Amino acid sequence: MPVTATKDATWEINEHKQKVELTFFSMPDGAGPDDVQVQVAVEGDVLVVKEQFKPPHDGMSFQVRLLVPELYDKRKIKAVLEGRSLVVIIPKQFANLPDTSIETEVPFYRKVITVEKTV
Repeated sequence: MPVTATKDATWEINEHKQKVELTFFSMPDGAGPDDVQVQVAVEGDVLVVKEQFKPPHDGMSFQVRLLVPELYDKRKIKAVLEGRSLVVIIPKQFANLPDTSIETEVPFYRKVITVEKTV
């Protein structure tokens, strides 16, 4: 998928056979992993990604909300801060594909994902 730009962030989605990767190229020049507060969470069927930068880079922040289809495993989402990019990995689930002919009530699901920082 082509790179997408919002007011304060540029990001792309890459689909692979076993997973989808969302890469956020949002770190300003001179900023490192300790200069940003990152929150990645799943609220129901929605992936929420928030970044807030600390001084002297404050004023830059963004929030992205994306619907996560049933094909993806919301319980195994991983987030890694690699250099100046945040990579969110959402694995696909093949064994538990829903039977679309039967409507079921799905309980509300919420999970906050720990963001790993690499240098």
